[in-house]
Amino acid sequence: MRRWLTLSTLLLPLGALAEGAIMIQPKLNGEIHIFSEGATGGGGQDVMAFTQKAGKSLTVNVIPSGPASCKDGNIVLPSSLRLPMTLVESNHKLRCGEPLFFDSDASQRLLRVKVEANYQQQNSRALFAQQEYSGRVQIGSVSFNTEAGESEQFPIYLDATLLAASTAPVLKVAFNKSAASFGQVSEMQDYSITRELRITKKTQASEESFPYTVKFESSQIQNGHYNLRPSTGDNLVPYQILVEGKEVLPEGDYQGQLPSGKKTSQTLNIEFKLAGHNFRGMAAKTRLLDTITAVITPES
Repeated sequence: MRRWLTLSTLLLPLGALAEGAIMIQPKLNGEIHIFSEGATGGGGQDVMAFTQKAGKSLTVNVIPSGPASCKDGNIVLPSSLRLPMTLVESNHKLRCGEPLFFDSDASQRLLRVKVEANYQQQNSRALFAQQEYSGRVQIGSVSFNTEAGESEQFPIYLDATLLAASTAPVLKVAFNKSAASFGQVSEMQDYSITRELRITKKTQASEESFPYTVKFESSQIQNGHYNLRPSTGDNLVPYQILVEGKEVLPEGDYQGQLPSGKKTSQTLNIEFKLAGHNFRGMAAKTRLLDTITAVITPES
């Protein structure tokens, strides 16, 4: 791999950047759209071409860049997307990182390179969601270099705008207050405090009704309980979280549904309950804290 990175560094300054580029655009349904922007001279949306002049030898290189690398002769992304390339006239495979040399010929000829794209795994949205792709990023190039110093380079871009849009937040979520306090407590009684959690559709959300789930995260979850951590000592004090009167355990969730319409919202009552007997034996003036995060996930 290091050898080809060095090679690309040497080749790039020699090649004039082509007017056109090839775009690889994964779609939400798992398909991959390949199209050209600008002139690629190949007569097809997935083809780039270069004319080898008579009496001049030519070298063709497929070079990865950005998050991509060479694997099994293809440009490959960490999302398991790979880009096989072939010469249209001979159906010969161009191997990533391995320059292909063409001897000079008595007459000029057109060389066309066809780009394909496929997944080694399924579920394109999940694969790309794990990567930090947004907008367009260059993932490689194909360069044509003649012995006379005439060169051209076609960049290849990943256009993940459709997938990025699908993972953009469509809900706005906020508690009516950022903190909740039980005040002074004792082992002689139980305690409860309620906060409101408001869930609102953002402008980009569809007008359709759709279900969602609510989960709660904390770094102090142990033994299947949410816990308050005392300022002194290691004895955790468990407490409960209830959504609209239904207890939600750390491994569980609450399922709701936003009504149809634009920017519709829903308010949930989140109750935190604390049993007084759990304080037995704890020193006076001990402070107990936890930070809880509500995680709302729209369900498709």
